[in-house]
Amino acid sequence: MAEQEETDLTSEVVDTFDSTFEKGNLADTFSQVGEFAVDQAIKNDVLKDVPVFGLLISGYKTIVNIKDYNLTRKVFRFLYHLQNTTPNERQRFSQKYCEANKEKTSVALLNVLDQLNNANMVPVICNLIKAVIYEKITIYQFNRLIMAILRTAYTDLKQLPKYQEEYDEEGLTDSLLAAGLIYQ
Repeated sequence: MAEQEETDLTSEVVDTFDSTFEKGNLADTFSQVGEFAVDQAIKNDVLKDVPVFGLLISGYKTIVNIKDYNLTRKVFRFLYHLQNTTPNERQRFSQKYCEANKEKTSVALLNVLDQLNNANMVPVICNLIKAVIYEKITIYQFNRLIMAILRTAYTDLKQLPKYQEEYDEEGLTDSLLAAGLIYQ
């Protein structure tokens, strides 16, 4: 019985995330709340009327689980950084992703957000989505870059611009090579 309730709640979170991502007016959602006000917004129920946040926040308050809290923060940052995209653009991204990967985009995105080792990587994921939307990269390149990012520490990812020129740092170079983000 409890397992069924958990499955139903998970399905509801995925569906509301899907709806918010593809159809929501993110600019309106975040016009009153800045990205860094997420902690206060969660504590004060400011976002409870946005379906995906209402479910995640209620789960946070009843379970009080750090993993749920971190996922809520990542989802907030994710949607915040996509507020300058239109629902139509996000729907096109979702369609491309679904066609290429044969899985529901919202489930995959929630999984990626959950796997990120640092919430500061969320804007990078959003920039990759925008790059697909604006046809700067393909969905296949997006997939490969997501896999590489998930294998990389945030502190290493921040050092990536150093490699635009000839650069080598013991440990860092090995980490970025292993993730597939640089080559020699």
